[in-house]
Amino acid sequence: GTLTIHSLHGDALDLSKISVKISQYFSGGATQPYEYEMPKNSISGTLSPGETLPIVLPNSERIKEGEVVDVIVYYAGHKIAEEENLKVK
Repeated sequence: GTLTIHSLHGDALDLSKISVKISQYFSGGATQPYEYEMPKNSISGTLSPGETLPIVLPNSERIKEGEVVDVIVYYAGHKIAEEENLKVK
């Protein structure tokens, strides 16, 4: 899967400060959620307003098409975006 980050306004973002956390909670009472966290410094460069950045997520047998995940985007350790219950395409 690919996550796309958009910079809508403001200053250019230093991409080395961006990290992403994805959590998947299973229906039916599974005991442990699956979590993936992309560490800071995984990507470099800048993202200017009006530009988009696709981030390719690692292949996972646990996150498949139709599954539901929560996504949090951090910038320099601060949460800047969060979406819950996204359906994986």
